[in-house]
Amino acid sequence: MTSESQHETATSKSGGKGDTRPPDATAFALIGRLLKRSLRYRSIIVAVFLLGFVVSFFRYLRAYLLQPLMDDVLIPASTSGTGFQELKPVLFELGLLLGISILVQPFAVFLRSYSAHWVIGSVRRAIHQEVASKLLAARLPLHRQGTSGDVLAAALTGSLLTFQPAPLPPNE
Repeated sequence: MTSESQHETATSKSGGKGDTRPPDATAFALIGRLLKRSLRYRSIIVAVFLLGFVVSFFRYLRAYLLQPLMDDVLIPASTSGTGFQELKPVLFELGLLLGISILVQPFAVFLRSYSAHWVIGSVRRAIHQEVASKLLAARLPLHRQGTSGDVLAAALTGSLLTFQPAPLPPNE
């Protein structure tokens, strides 16, 4: 196949001459573009990951607290008739840990979710502003070729496709 026939095949597949659609982007290229744009928010992104670890820690801490409750409180109280005064230090420690987890985890979940949404919204806004500034700076013949909405539709589709491989982290 000659290069001329390859060019004709390529233009017939892409919609003819003057088609301004970008080439198909792979998921890795789109993720790379997102990461490049989000570098200025890296401290917030690190905080989102750390808050995820905090949320996981407190979720598993509450599950772990069942074992000392059973082994150190409920079983001794039911089998040997241990009094409340002997169990009071263990109950205080377990209650303190449970109280801290109940207070800290909702705050960490909210802060993690809010920060993740804020970073993604900021990156999305920056991409849309860049697309709009490029469209406004484009020469008039670019807007006149093809139908009136082709350039705008291609630009908006390209910027929206950027966010498809990066869904938000699930909320707990």
